[in-house]
Order: sequence, then C-alpha cells, then structure tokens
Amino acid sequence: MHSPRVKKKDLISIDSAQLIKNKNHGYRKSSSTNPAQISKPRSKVNTSFNARLHVTTQVYRSTPGSRLVPQLIVGQSMKRRDLVQKTRNVSMNGEKNGTASPPAVTNGHGNLSPEAANGERSCPMMSMKSRTPSPQQKFIRIQNFSTGKQYVDTLHQKRETTASCSETRCLGSMMFPEKASTETRPKEEVLNHAVDFINEYYDHIKKRLTPLYESRIKEVKQSIESTGTYTLTEKELIFGAKLAWRNSARCIGRIQWTRLQVFDARNVSTASEMFQAIYSHIVYATNKGNLRATMTVFPPRKDGKDFRVWNPQFIGYAGYTQPDGSIIGDPANVEFTEVCMTLGWKGNGGYFDVLPLVLSANGGEPELFELPSSIVLQVEISHPSYDWFAALGIKWYALPAVSCLMLDIGGIQFPGAPFNGWYMGTEIGGRDLCDPQRYNMSEKIAQEMGLDTNSYSSLWKDRAVVEANFAVLYSFQKAGVTIADHHSMSDSFLKHMDNEQRLRGGCPADWVWIVPPISGGVTSVFHQEMLNYKLRPSFEYQADAWKVHSWKKNDGSPKPKIKGITFKKIAKAVKLSTAMMNSAMAKRIKVTILYATETGKSEYFADRLCEVFRYAFNPKIMCMDEYDFTDLENEALLLLVTSTFGNGNPPSNGESFYNILEELMLDEYRSLMNISMPKFAVFGLGSKAYVNFCAFAKDIDRMLINLGGERIFKVGEGDELSGQDVSFNTWARDVFKKSLEEFCLEDDENYKDAVKMLTTEGQQWNSDDWQSIGTNDIEPEITNGLSAIHRKSINMCKIISVENLQSEKSGRSTILVKMSTKGSNEMDYEPGDHVTIFPANEESLVNRIIARTDLQGISADAVIRLEKQETKTTLFGKVQSWKVCDRLPECSLRMALSRYLDITSTPTPDFIALLATFTDNKEDKKNLSTLADGTSLYEDWKFEHHPNMAEILEEYSSVRIPATLLMAELPVLKPRYYSISSSLRMFPGEIHLTVAVVTYKTREGKGAVHNGVCSTWLNCLKPGDEVPAFIKTAISFHIPANPSTPVVMIGPGTGIAPFRGFWQERTHYLKDKNNSDKLSANWNLYFGCRQSCMDHIYKEETQKAKNGLALAEVYVAYSREPDQPKTYVQDMLKKNSTKLYNHIMKDDGHLFVCGDVSMATGVNKAFLHI
Repeated sequence: MHSPRVKKKDLISIDSAQLIKNKNHGYRKSSSTNPAQISKPRSKVNTSFNARLHVTTQVYRSTPGSRLVPQLIVGQSMKRRDLVQKTRNVSMNGEKNGTASPPAVTNGHGNLSPEAANGERSCPMMSMKSRTPSPQQKFIRIQNFSTGKQYVDTLHQKRETTASCSETRCLGSMMFPEKASTETRPKEEVLNHAVDFINEYYDHIKKRLTPLYESRIKEVKQSIESTGTYTLTEKELIFGAKLAWRNSARCIGRIQWTRLQVFDARNVSTASEMFQAIYSHIVYATNKGNLRATMTVFPPRKDGKDFRVWNPQFIGYAGYTQPDGSIIGDPANVEFTEVCMTLGWKGNGGYFDVLPLVLSANGGEPELFELPSSIVLQVEISHPSYDWFAALGIKWYALPAVSCLMLDIGGIQFPGAPFNGWYMGTEIGGRDLCDPQRYNMSEKIAQEMGLDTNSYSSLWKDRAVVEANFAVLYSFQKAGVTIADHHSMSDSFLKHMDNEQRLRGGCPADWVWIVPPISGGVTSVFHQEMLNYKLRPSFEYQADAWKVHSWKKNDGSPKPKIKGITFKKIAKAVKLSTAMMNSAMAKRIKVTILYATETGKSEYFADRLCEVFRYAFNPKIMCMDEYDFTDLENEALLLLVTSTFGNGNPPSNGESFYNILEELMLDEYRSLMNISMPKFAVFGLGSKAYVNFCAFAKDIDRMLINLGGERIFKVGEGDELSGQDVSFNTWARDVFKKSLEEFCLEDDENYKDAVKMLTTEGQQWNSDDWQSIGTNDIEPEITNGLSAIHRKSINMCKIISVENLQSEKSGRSTILVKMSTKGSNEMDYEPGDHVTIFPANEESLVNRIIARTDLQGISADAVIRLEKQETKTTLFGKVQSWKVCDRLPECSLRMALSRYLDITSTPTPDFIALLATFTDNKEDKKNLSTLADGTSLYEDWKFEHHPNMAEILEEYSSVRIPATLLMAELPVLKPRYYSISSSLRMFPGEIHLTVAVVTYKTREGKGAVHNGVCSTWLNCLKPGDEVPAFIKTAISFHIPANPSTPVVMIGPGTGIAPFRGFWQERTHYLKDKNNSDKLSANWNLYFGCRQSCMDHIYKEETQKAKNGLALAEVYVAYSREPDQPKTYVQDMLKKNSTKLYNHIMKDDGHLFVCGDVSMATGVNKAFLHI
C-alpha cells in the first residue's frame, strides 16, 4: 500500500523568511524584510494541521503529532489521528504489515519515523543519524506524487557524513553547509578516504582484488604513511572528477556526468601556466557556442599551499558601488570587483564589464590576467515579440564556469578545479536578471510590457520573469549557444534518477536546489520526493580566496587578513598570443590511434596518421589488442585504422578488441553501461576484389555508433587495387581538419603543415635527423627479431621435406611442404587453421639494392642501432634528443633487407617522393616526382611493371639512397598465411602446406621475371632448414562437432589445401571401429584443376579417403582436359543441385569454400541458382 495520498490543492509558503534561489548560491535568506517579497498562501489550509512550514532539503512540513508530509501534497482535510492511524502499519517496503515489522526510520520520504508516530517534531536526516538501522531498515522508499512511481534508495548507506540537522532544527535549506577547512588533512583521514576511493575505482573498472589492485593499494598506503599524501593517477583523477559531479546533490544537469571532459593541469607551477590552462579550457568548452562540459584540475593542496582561482566563475561582470550606495553592474561581484581594482585593474564602469582572472599558484601572491574578448562569448538578449527588449542593452556570457569550489577525491583536496556545464534558462532570466539583489530587471520589464506594477494581483513579477526567461532562451538559441529550458532539464533529471536507481540504487538530490526557481509547481521534479545525502568524491564550498589569503608586506613579513584591501598593486596583467594558447591547448587534447593488421600496412598508415595529428594534438598509437578498454571513457578522440582478414573477419591483433565491443553490445551489458563513448573515425583497408570489402572497419564503426560514440567523419576506405595511398591521404587530411574544428583548434598553420606532410611537398628526408650507431653485437636470433617487430610469439619449425605435386611436364609447380614443429605446444592446431610463415627475400635482390645504397661508411654486414633525433617544442623553446627507432631490432642492413623489410612490393608514392630528393639528375627527379603524385599514371605504371626496389634503383641509377632511409621507411616484410594441409592427430608434431610456387613475367609476359617471395623461398629449402612461424586459428573454418553433419568442400587448385586436413582428421576418427557406426557417408569434395595428368594433386589420397569412407564423393572439374569441354567447379555444383540443396538446406550441412576470388564469385552465383 502506498502511504496516504493528499490532493495537490494548496501550497504552503515559507512563513519566516524569503528563500531566494540564486544561480551561484541557491536558497538563502534575503536581507530584505519587505512583506511584499514574501509569498502568501494561495488559499486557506485546513486548520486541523495548525502548521508552520518546516523546510528540509526536500521541502517537507512537520505537524505536531503527525508524520512528515511533503509540502507539495498538503491541502486535503485530514485529522492528525487519521493520518497517524493510516501510516502506523506501513512497513519499510511500503506494504501493509501489522505484525513484527519495526516502525520506519525515514528521511521524510513517504514512511513513518518513530518520532513522528509518537507526536515528536523531528528532522528526517536526524532520524537517519540518531539511530542505527536494523537489517529491515537499510533502504528508504521515495515516491513521485504525480506518477505514483516509487524508488527504493539504498545508496544513502554509503554517505560519507552524517547530517548536520538535529532533533530541534533542520538546516536543509541553508545556503552554505559547513565550508571546507583550509588546513591540511591528517594522514589517518587521508588514508580512510583513499582506500574507499581506490576500492570504488577498481570496482568500476572491474579489477578489484587483482594483483594490479593489490599493488596500487599498497603503493597508496606506503605513500600516505611516509608523506601524508599520495598522487592520483590520471585515470583515477578523471574518474573521481566525473563521480564528484555525479554525486552533486544540488545539480539538476547531472545526466551528462559521463561526458565530462577532464583536463589534468596538475603539472602547472605558476599563475601564468594556470592562465594558459584556463584559456584552453574556455576555448574548448565554449566550442563556438556548442558548449561542452569541461573541468580543469590544478595541483592539490600541499603543506597548506593552494592553487586558487579567486573568481567565483571564470567569466563574470563587475559590480561598481556608487557614492549614493547604488550599484552599476552585477551586485553579486561588488566585493570581488574591489579586489580586482585594488590589484590594479581598471574597469569601464559599465553594466557588463568582464572581470579579469585573479590566480594564485602554490600559495603565492595573486596575479591578474585579462581575458581576451575573442574567447569570451556573450549573447545579446532580445525578444521575438518585444522590440524594446533589445534596447534594454542586456547581455550575458555563454559559459557558466564555476571556479570557487574545491574538488575532494580520495582524501586529496583540489582547491582549484573549475568546471562548467551550460545554462538552464531560469538561472539567467529568473535569477541573474530579475533577482532584486542582482540586476533587478523585473520591474523595468513589467513597465515596458505595460503591466500595473502597483498591484501584486496583476502578477507583474511573474509575467515579467517569464518573459525575461523566454527572451534568454530565444536569444541563446538564435545565437547558436547551448542552453536548456527548465522543463526539459526537469524531465532529464528524472531520467537521471531512473538511471541512477538502476545503476547504483539511489540518487542524492536536494529538492530545494533541483526544483527550478520559476514555475516550480508545473515542472516534473516538483512532485518527486528526493533524498539528500553526501557522497564522496565531492565538490566542497570553501572560503573566498581573498578572505583567507596570507598577504605579505613589501619586506616579506605577513600582513593580517583584512576585509577592506589597502595593499598596493602586486600583480601584473599578462596577455598571451592566440597561437601560444592553441599550442598549449594542443598538448592537452589526447588522441588515441589504434590499428589492427595482418601485413603491417594498417600500422604504416596509423604511423602516418600519428605524424599528422602531432601538428595539433597529443597522439599516441597502439595495436588494438594492447588497448585497455577501461581507457575508453576517458578518450577525447579515437582514430582506428584496420584491415579486414578473410571473409570479413578482424585481423588477429584486432580480435580481442572486436570481441569486447560485441560483449558491450549485448543488452545485459548495455543496460549497465555508465561510461561515455568518445568521438571517433575509422579508416579501413582492403581489396574490392573481395565481397566483404573493408567489412571489419565498417563493423567497428557501426558498433561504436550503437554504443553511443560520436562519429566525426565517415568511414574511409582504401582499395589496395586502386589508389589506397591517395584515399588514405585524403581521409587523413579531412579527419584532421574536422578534428581541429571539433576541438576549436583552427590554426591555419597547423592545418597547412599537416596537409603538406600528406603531399609530396612534405616528403623530405633530413639525414641529420637520423643516425646509425655501430654495435659490437652479433645478429639477434631471427625469431627474437621478428617477435619484436610483429609483437607475436614466433616459433621455429624445421623442414622435413619439399615435394613437387605436379607432373614434370607441367609448366607450373605446386609443392607439399612438410615441417616439424619440434614439439612446441604453441604450434598445435585444428584442421582449417592457418600457419603464418615469415619468409626471406631473394639474396640476389638484396645484393642489387645494397650495391645502389649509400652505406654512410658502415658495412652492410655490421650490426647497427637506428636512432632518430626528435624535436619537442616547450614553453622554454625547442629541445632536441636522440631516440632509438624501435621499428627494427638491432641488425645489419643485409639482415634487414633479407628478413625484415619488404623489397619486392612497388614503393608507395610517398617513398618515391623521397627517392626524388636523392638525385641531382633533372630527368630522374622529374619522372620520380611525377610518379609520386599518386595519380592514375602511378597506378598504370605499377600495374604494368610492378617494379621492385632493386629495379627502381637500377632504372633511376642517379639515385643514391641512404641506408638509414631504407631501414626507417621501407615497409615491414609481410608474413604469408597458408591453410594447413594436415591433421595433427594423424601426423603429430607436423604441419603440411600445399603451396603454389609463384613465378611470372611483368608487362604481359615481356618484362622481368618476378618470383613469389614466400613460395619461392619455401621451394628452395632443404631438410633441416628452419622456418619461423606461428598458428592463426580460423574458428569459422573448423569441422562441425557432430561427425554425422553433412559437409560440402569446394576447393579447386591449392584451394584443396585445408580439406586435406579435413579428410585426414576423418580418416583418423574412423580408425576407431566404434566410431564407424556413428558416421553417414555425407562428406563431398569438389575439386578443380586443368588436366588430369598434369595438376590433379592428391588424386590418390582422395581416392583412398573415399574408399575408407572419409569422403562420400569426389567431384573433379577439368578446365583444360583434351577432347573435353571446359568444366569448372560451379558447373559440377549445378549438376548436383538437388543433392546439394538437401545437404545444406534440409540436413543443416556445412559448406566450405577455399580458393581465389573469381572462383568464389562463380560458386556464389551457382548457389544462388540452386
């Protein structure tokens, strides 16, 4: 049963003092005692209550001998004994309970307290304080009296402090609770807060009671024990800052708490550096009117020394006291204006003069800084129906950045932690402009409206404040500045309460502050009971900086704290250029670039993207499988570059990233998510020869959008068959420009420099920035070197045999390579998996390149370490240092060209542009520069000649390329993937490969002979030679678990490779006679080749497998068989349409296809026909 409902007929006003809700200060007693300023009851309240309003933070009324009744429902005639009788038997869960359930200890939220039941006057918070709840009393029920919806709040049990209310008085509507102390906290208190916070943080990231947690908690305790404090990590700081906003009971706009952008400015040491950070904060948060919730955190209190922003808000208007006692400007800022003027600031004496910033660093003397007008966005206030409104000359600033509160996280106090959201219209239109102790514009507006201001019954105040509020909303929206109306904000707060109830069992809320200052009764929050309690992390009120600052005389001796400031000017005004500010801002906007790759091309593009974003941001780059998803909510911008593997699958180093995103997409996870998703953009690499072109990139884009991410640019697509580099450069340029706009960093020089880097104009190689240092070391083990480059555990296999499977009369070669895994468990596999091979380049090509290389005085066989000189721009100028280039291990140039670098692929336009800088021959330079433009001319040249590095250096013989450039810029040699052609159960410790040896002539058979890198290398190996490799699992290409499931295998040519492992596995299975009865003869193989006597590989094996029942049928299509028509596998499929249909559609069979793209297209059409 719900507690007794009372009609919302009459409202009771505050009987003793007017409560004025100010946008900075909330409700407080007015200094005025004018009875006209005290609202009166709209109608008579039933005398049976004989009540005076007792205001708590929930605006409840207490009556003698009755339970606490919400003000919003008072008005129904009800005798005290009836009310008490109806509420005595309401248990804590809101159901009737006439037996042993104890009376409810409440916070005034719809349940009876013992004191109220016994006729005692009590405060609900005091009830919570004065009595330890029994197990049945660990929650409090609150209700919405408009909808009847109820919540059960359990979160209040985690409150940090007890209420300051007592049995005889309630402080719920006091403006300032107890202000934070200026003293340094004792270490015992710091430790308690720290442990609670660290526990909460590690619970949030789901790593509680892990070794990482244990290490961190130990580190924190040791630091507090030895120093009395500790340092929050950046992630902890961001989490704590967001949580402080989430816990702010007085804020109506907390639904956006996860989207708070936190800037860590704990590294600043001077007031000038504070100003740089604030400048950046204002620019970022203002965002040309599209405001963003932002916080900047300055260093914490240490040894009683604070970093303080003296202004109540970053932006505020001066208030000038006139000789007659009147005020021009904002009366709320009169005292602070006097402080600024004493510091040397001279205002213009206007109504809307923007105050300067006053900052003090590390307890030092305050310094004054003018805010450039270019970053202070202001809105001229007008009205769509009243032309005279604009003539009033009213304006207001767009960014409400509160800077006077202290942030308290885990026992660490941050006196300087300014933050902003955006305005609710009533804050300006109701409070700032119309409050009598502020601009007091209501009477002027009413007079212009022609209202009778001599009679309250004309409701001129109400009508004036509504029009003022409407004018503010209209003007902000017209100017494109973010603002919200009080009805929308009220609705969003109730949604926030719903979210919080679901996520953590409650939501602290101060009714006095949450209900908007105008039209309160018609907003949705007015009818919602709220429970007010304090959680940490939190924002704390603190004394005004000028009232607690220890001023010093000229001789350095302390001055007493003073009320009227009489000291001389002690600060200087500082203005910094916009360019410097943008530079400072850029260092703070972090960009994370993730890549996933099988061949290294995505990593190459990601590196390029990182170089571009260094012009204006602070980027970092990492592989997707190294990414910690707990960082996701802290990202400002996420850029992803990835290829697609196989049939639309992620590359191996992108699988874990993809799997986590898939988990987050599940309903059970999404309902519990309370993290913000970042802005992002995705670039995909692939080949349009495949059906699922760039499928993984598109999947990532789709999932991030569905999870709430904000795409700043459409998915980029790079086709390796046509202008992939050009596509990437265009996308990178556009994404960089869009990112500058998103983060308000539109610096023309940054953009021009970045674009220049993406063009041939920017492809310059400065030999002075690179050096190769000779070492006395020997060449590292090849597996160690490859593991370092590819970030994989790579194992060495040993060649058992290499056998040619085709006839000696055939002009082509297909080889069966058998390798021993040498007993390594890491090389275990299932039929259908792939083995990744790391080949070597042909020795002749390596020698040809070395012959054309400037060795710079170092032997091609000497082991060297490559280093790059980096230049960083700081506030103190440019600093240069040498950094080891870790893209390659320490090795010789010969080893790098043989095993680590790709020398057979045609160089990119960017690399060709670099070659053009190393020749003085005008003809060579011109031709190379033309190719480097990356136009269709380059694509045609690449398609026809497919020149490798050796051929280019020989064709343009005047080019003499430095060895350091080759090692730093040539792409990494790609590993090759082969389907495994064996069963580990039939051949323990072995891996078999079916490899077509690639050899071809360029220029349609008229050019140079090119050999496939890996197939040629494997074909030349001898028994005992070693092959670096690792296993890549192909889960979607495994044999079905049920051995009776029909299987159709289609694999012409070397496409038969994985199916050899299939039938071997099945043959091994059938060796157990107990298994033979479990099978049905339903495995069918479709194979294709040219001629039966030339390239019908594994002919005897497949026949043997058929005889042994491992295969039911083997269908072979010959495309070049003498005296027979051309037949392809798709033709065989069509002939067996009925059988295939039954296997796949009726018997739930599995279909496997392996081969080239053209074959797959034909097979797809055949099945569409079937």
